[in-house]
Amino acid sequence: MKKTSFLVTLGLGILAMGLISTSFIMTPAVETGSGYVTVEIQDRTFTKVPVGTVLSVLQALDAENPTLKLETKAYVGLGTLVTTLYGLENGTEQKYWQYEVNGAAPLVAVDAYMLAPGDLVTWEFKESEM
Repeated sequence: MKKTSFLVTLGLGILAMGLISTSFIMTPAVETGSGYVTVEIQDRTFTKVPVGTVLSVLQALDAENPTLKLETKAYVGLGTLVTTLYGLENGTEQKYWQYEVNGAAPLVAVDAYMLAPGDLVTWEFKESEM
């Protein structure tokens, strides 16, 4: 009887852990959290921007700042890339929009990177270093 009870308890525990981990994995990246981030684009700084993905943060800034002129392009299997900010389009003079979070260049597209409160997102229009 003890062995059966243990196996049932173990099975329920594993099922619960699977449900919990699945809910974390399946949480959409576009949800916003609590807190704020700072965004620097070239020589402009935006503070107290609500947390979200890099893309949702840019979209919020674009809605409030018409001069930002955000343009993006979604690529299957790669994600969404920023193609234009402030009228500067990728490929102009062989420069491209590149971003860093807290000084490190993420290896994911802007729609996949979920920011945390206090993060600093820096955008530069420069030649690719890759």
